[in-house]
Amino acid sequence: MGMASSGSMASTRSRLWKWTCSSGTSSATRSRSKTAPSSCSSSDSRHTQGPVGNLDLRQQWKYSWQDLAKEVVPTGLCTGCSGCIISCPHQVLNLNRHVWKPELAQDAWVNADERRCSYGERGCTVCARVCPRFRLWEADADEAKWSRHRTAEEVLGVYRAIVLVQAKDSEIADAGQDGGLGTALLLYALENDYIDAALVSFFDEEMRTRPGIARTR
Repeated sequence: MGMASSGSMASTRSRLWKWTCSSGTSSATRSRSKTAPSSCSSSDSRHTQGPVGNLDLRQQWKYSWQDLAKEVVPTGLCTGCSGCIISCPHQVLNLNRHVWKPELAQDAWVNADERRCSYGERGCTVCARVCPRFRLWEADADEAKWSRHRTAEEVLGVYRAIVLVQAKDSEIADAGQDGGLGTALLLYALENDYIDAALVSFFDEEMRTRPGIARTR
């Protein structure tokens, strides 16, 4: 299996289900389940999902790029993960390689305001949904899942246990970014016939990541 810093399992024997998201139709691979991805549903999730705890998603997810550009990118919260860039269905977000932060393509501006995306004005909220640092929903999500709010000591959120692990296979552990746990789990699933392949990230000649399918070690 190709070594990768991150990846997600996907079974090619699973059926593909189509779900309509706020940005259009996407394919989601689900094994033994017809459950839509968290950002998708059989119709626009902003209109079909009701309150979660004290959180009403129909009201909450009106946030879009201009909110990220104001509250996350310039404030030090942005990690440069590029999640918003990759997920943008309109491909109007770029990575500013001088500061390694996202920026809006000029042709997507509203009235020459670089913080207001024209697609966001029309209701696109995808970038705000995927941003791991835009967490206005944390307290309500904790309440809905755990029936309590996180304490001041629970900086990482509510959890049962935190463990430090690494792969037993020294080759995987040495090649992995943080002990090779992700690769070890994927390899175990592959070798034990839980999956047929894994969607992972590979590096090209210039050390840029690209998506790919790993079917062998």
